[in-house]
Amino acid sequence: MTIVSPHDVRLVSDLDEDDISDNKLIELIQYGWEQVITDIGKREVEEEVNYIDSYRKNIIDGTTTSFYVQNSFTRFLGDMDFNQTLDTGDAQLYLYDVDLNRTEATVSSVDETGLITLDAAVEAGTKLTITYVHLPVPISHNLMKRACIYLTAAMAYGKLEARDYKSVGFRGLSITRMAQGFNSFYQKYQTIIQELLGYDSIIGRFDDDQDTAWIQPIQNYKEPRRS
Repeated sequence: MTIVSPHDVRLVSDLDEDDISDNKLIELIQYGWEQVITDIGKREVEEEVNYIDSYRKNIIDGTTTSFYVQNSFTRFLGDMDFNQTLDTGDAQLYLYDVDLNRTEATVSSVDETGLITLDAAVEAGTKLTITYVHLPVPISHNLMKRACIYLTAAMAYGKLEARDYKSVGFRGLSITRMAQGFNSFYQKYQTIIQELLGYDSIIGRFDDDQDTAWIQPIQNYKEPRRS
């Protein structure tokens, strides 16, 4: 199930199916979602799996199948394959044997907190790496959806403006109105991006004495810091 639909975009804009088709909006939504992830996310390429703390031990001993990324509990696993869903395509893991021969591991599940589970245990002595994207908020966060909606609406107005710049108007939308539509929605997008980048996304803390982790509920995340 996707996070943003053409209906969502139409709810915040004056664009109907006579102005732009659902299929074209779907294309713009895909591009917009990729841009949101790119603007606020950070990609880690073949980060080596190592001990983090006594809760996130990441032991490679031939029995362990689940491993934490270094940014777990402080950032959220992102949508690396841009399909608006957190799934096994959002983490890529490689196994290196003692001769440094590389084999791709099979991911069975991922968690937004940064826990990756494989379908088989990793043999002792194997080097394990993870490629992933991490974000300041989960992909299901309302600001992620709003950012994509605003950017898609801006691009939709921009597309109409570029196509019909020499015409007097387009199905009741004047050139001036289209330009204003692009500027208005793009400014809203930029504002949301700054809010997302300002989020304090620490979602848990490690209690070393108790050897336990405390996970903060999503609804209790702090409001973004404002300058």
